[in-house]
Amino acid sequence: MANLTFDLHLTKPDITMTGALPMEGVTAIMGPSGSGKTTLLSMLAGLERRARGTVAFGDTAWQGKRRFTAPEARRIGMVFQDSRLFPHLTVLENIAYGAQRRKVLPANVHAVADAMGLRDLLHRHPTSLSGGEGRRVALARALATAPDILFLDEPLSGLDEASKARLLPYLTAAVSQSGIPAVYVTHSQLEVTQFADRVLLIEGGRVAGWGTPPQQLLVMVEQAGPSGVTVALGATRFSLPGQAEPGDARRIALRPENLLISEEDPGRSGAIVTLLAEVRAITHEPEGPVLTLGLAGQVILMPVAADSRLAGTLPSRGSVVWLSLMSAVLR
Repeated sequence: MANLTFDLHLTKPDITMTGALPMEGVTAIMGPSGSGKTTLLSMLAGLERRARGTVAFGDTAWQGKRRFTAPEARRIGMVFQDSRLFPHLTVLENIAYGAQRRKVLPANVHAVADAMGLRDLLHRHPTSLSGGEGRRVALARALATAPDILFLDEPLSGLDEASKARLLPYLTAAVSQSGIPAVYVTHSQLEVTQFADRVLLIEGGRVAGWGTPPQQLLVMVEQAGPSGVTVALGATRFSLPGQAEPGDARRIALRPENLLISEEDPGRSGAIVTLLAEVRAITHEPEGPVLTLGLAGQVILMPVAADSRLAGTLPSRGSVVWLSLMSAVLR
């Protein structure tokens, strides 16, 4: 697996970033406001010409002592906090704009528009779109250029929760189905949990290290319809909202607040599904105990909340617990 490696420095402000991002799946970049997250994207994209140092995409040097590849030649699909659509162009013309410059076939433009659910909007102009629709168009425009990598700078910023909920399935499906690696700047732990494979932490203009990766389960899509999909996890079948094709291997992002763990069968409840899991190990972290659970041939780490029934008396290693999934998003 190739890496995006970098060793970059800016004098004003004082920023020094060194690291390597795996070019597979989604790498989230998180940190406080002003820590340098967006500046890192700009330096990697070649938009910050004052930056000194090196950048390499796999074996291809983008920047070095005697080399500087222009931003448009780095084959990066960029999506910003604001959609930055051309108001005088239709949705179709906006999506096709970058693709035409890179000589991508028109069929790819229409395929991307269909995948993003934009077929009925192609002849409209950006001023008539909702915020979420505009972000979908911006993402489709980036994907239509057939980029080698996506840079997403807080693409859900400013949207209300309902718009974010509608856009996230398109975002996750687009990245998953295209196979294009993505670097995703965000402040939202919720977005990280639902969308990212790993988390790079930035603080004070420096790379602070890797954060705790989100917990996920791999499922197989068996049926798909307009309202969601039916997935299989081992011998268990259940339904989820989302977009996918039968036969797809997809993931479910797990948020601790949407999971209930019990040593007794909870019976009928409002859960999407209840799964049996084996306690493989118990570790004690500063924030509290963490269970290592095995289920359907997979392993996840699950913190035990302080107000949980299990907090007082932890299950023993090798025991069985019931894991109720109250809500989830298909990635």
